[in-house]
Amino acid sequence: MSDDAELLQRYARQGAETAFAELVRRHVNLVWAAARRITGDADLARDVAQTVFTDLAGKARRLPPNTILPGWLHRAACFAAANLVRGNARRTARERQAMELQSLLAGDNADARAAEALQPILDEALGELDAADRDAVVLRYLAGKSFAEVGAALDASEAAAQRRISRAVEKLREHFHRRGVATSAGIVTVALGVAGSQLAPTGLAAAVATASLAAAGTTTVGIIHTLTLMKTKLILATIAVAAVATPITIQQQKLGRLREENQTLRQTAANVTALQAENEQLSRQKVDADELARLRAERPELMRLRAEVTRLRQQTAQQQAMPAARPPVVVAPVANPPPVATEDQLKQQATKAAIVNAMKQLGLAARIFANDNNDTMPTSFDQMKAELPLQFTGDVTLDQFEFMPQSGPVTDRQPNTILFRERVPRQTPDGQWVRCYTLVDGSVQQATSPTPDFSAWEAPYLAAPTGAQ
Repeated sequence: MSDDAELLQRYARQGAETAFAELVRRHVNLVWAAARRITGDADLARDVAQTVFTDLAGKARRLPPNTILPGWLHRAACFAAANLVRGNARRTARERQAMELQSLLAGDNADARAAEALQPILDEALGELDAADRDAVVLRYLAGKSFAEVGAALDASEAAAQRRISRAVEKLREHFHRRGVATSAGIVTVALGVAGSQLAPTGLAAAVATASLAAAGTTTVGIIHTLTLMKTKLILATIAVAAVATPITIQQQKLGRLREENQTLRQTAANVTALQAENEQLSRQKVDADELARLRAERPELMRLRAEVTRLRQQTAQQQAMPAARPPVVVAPVANPPPVATEDQLKQQATKAAIVNAMKQLGLAARIFANDNNDTMPTSFDQMKAELPLQFTGDVTLDQFEFMPQSGPVTDRQPNTILFRERVPRQTPDGQWVRCYTLVDGSVQQATSPTPDFSAWEAPYLAAPTGAQ
């Protein structure tokens, strides 16, 4: 979005009105459409657009240089529109719309109608996202940017932008589900496309830019006077039209609105197929080329562990089948006979192999998460659930592991720090206690202790306290 930033800087530093007018022309559709979805009134949406761009003109010099302008404008539009729609009337209308939407989705599964019905509550759901997710969705769907442009704006790769947008769409779907509206990620994507296709009235950009520039050079009283004057002119124009209106004029106005709505619906229908295909592509996109390379590097070790588990199971089965397969024979004693693994020992080995395999997969999932989150390791399994396997081999479950309690944050620049450990130590037949640990570098270590207390072994592998040198 460097061109937006350059235009904003030209206006802030040089007072270039043409640069500000270009910004208004680019983004007036986004602001007006968001305000209209919230207020449900085109005239109120016009007032909100005027307020937002006046606010932008006044704050242009104070905005941080890395501000993503479409995201900032969307938040400002939602805030200004919410100030116009007050109290219980708005809440009651939203609840009624949600009930109507639920009824619609239950009785008629047409994607276009369901997406249209989501419009009144779409911006509230966007407001629940964190800043980065909201900026990504606004840039992609409401501002019409490509994945590459979204990635550049967020200082990330195109693949990372696709993954972030996919996860953000899923969060929107979960938001609707919590409100009692059962929908799919595909319908949410179509609803975002519908929101991005709404067009502001002709001539609004020029009027808003002129009024905003005029208001930006005055005091707060001057801004209020300008807005009041615009509303007064609108009221006077409305009274004049009402005084001279004829049935023919009213019919022409209705026909004009119907033509605009028909054009919007046609654009929406044309985009439905493309948006659905895009959503499917996003849902399949999980890792980029670097992550795939790391997964392939881990595959030989996982295959070796699986082969070891299979061999141990076969050996156990053979041990159990041998007495029934042949009669007992007398074997002459042999000096120093080789030890034969007992069934308990075989089970212990199989359990260890399965646990080590699972902990390696946990370490791999944590590193994939860190790659997407500025090298910061996760602090809970919920954060990395998208990277975890559906199940582990053997009888191992996720409940058997826990994050290692640390006194400070853990990053991948601390490779020898413990990240996970077995929740409960295991006792071997010889009375010793064992416990497995996964380090930040993905390696798995097994510690042995005569007691269940492993604090002495764990001490060298703890993260430094926050603020320590």
